[in-house]
Amino acid sequence: MSDGMVNWEALRKGWGKKLGKPLHEWPERGDCDLCKNYHMVQGADAWTWGLCACTVRYHYDQKTKAANAVMAHSQITSEEQHQRVNGLKRWGTDAQWETMQAAKAWAVQFVKALEKGTIPKWGLLIGVPGCGKTHLLNGITNVLMDMGVQVVSTYVTAMLGELKKMYNGGPNHGKDQEYIDAMGAVSVLIIDDLGAEQTTDWAKSILDDIINSRYKQAQSRPTVISTNLSPKGLEGTYPRIWSRMSDRAISQVHRITLDDYRQRVR
Repeated sequence: MSDGMVNWEALRKGWGKKLGKPLHEWPERGDCDLCKNYHMVQGADAWTWGLCACTVRYHYDQKTKAANAVMAHSQITSEEQHQRVNGLKRWGTDAQWETMQAAKAWAVQFVKALEKGTIPKWGLLIGVPGCGKTHLLNGITNVLMDMGVQVVSTYVTAMLGELKKMYNGGPNHGKDQEYIDAMGAVSVLIIDDLGAEQTTDWAKSILDDIINSRYKQAQSRPTVISTNLSPKGLEGTYPRIWSRMSDRAISQVHRITLDDYRQRVR
């Protein structure tokens, strides 16, 4: 369809591509005095066209609804809800504790940036089980929740397990792509224990898709990952994720060299 010099189909196709869904597939939301439910409005001059406010609001509401649904899958237990970034007591050697201090400094700056409305550096925390990675992630998550920031914190095994249920006829059967899309859209995503899962091609594909989706929007989708894998192990198992999480322009890598606190002599 065209109207004089306006190529409606080109306009609708272009904006639909930006929003991830063709505009003609969007449901009507009742009578709109501005666009008459056609989604487009004229700008300051005859050659400028953009999305109507009703369509922008609908798009935002749909993204928010999907992301809020995913937040219910955060894996924070009642005991972990009290953990904070500065709540860890010192152990290990001076050199080992310095690596934790550096990671804590990044975590504090991560939270402060979001508090100010700016985008923080992504974070990749590397270390053996029990070195304090999960405590730091829980500390970040709890503060962000207190601030009202939209955040999902999940163990990689739990996230993939939820998706398998959706594939295999669970309560949310058929909603796997909606779940994946929401993981890519949520304001802050925190994934704990990357590498603990069975590294099948399916798991790699899912995780690659989620991280790549967020990487494309790196200036608005901060992401944090922890792993027990070494840098070489992570690069070998998840080369695309390693490439993105080690991008110094947007991310910081912290290797915590503390030993498992559970093995400390009491």
